[in-house]
Amino acid sequence: MHASSSSDCRWTFSQGLIKSDTNTGLAVNAHGGPAHNADIKIVNNCSTAATSCLWSTSRDQR
Repeated sequence: MHASSSSDCRWTFSQGLIKSDTNTGLAVNAHGGPAHNADIKIVNNCSTAATSCLWSTSRDQR
């Protein structure tokens, strides 16, 4: 398997948002609110004010 060169397959994590490289208006959203194992959706109305659109990373992946 090889990585796609298409920007449709690339997403960027910045300021807590995961946004499409092709259409920066699209972002990953925790549908129904932030919760462990929540479903996710691609939406066009995310901002840093919406907690269901904010993500974080952790170095400890236990």
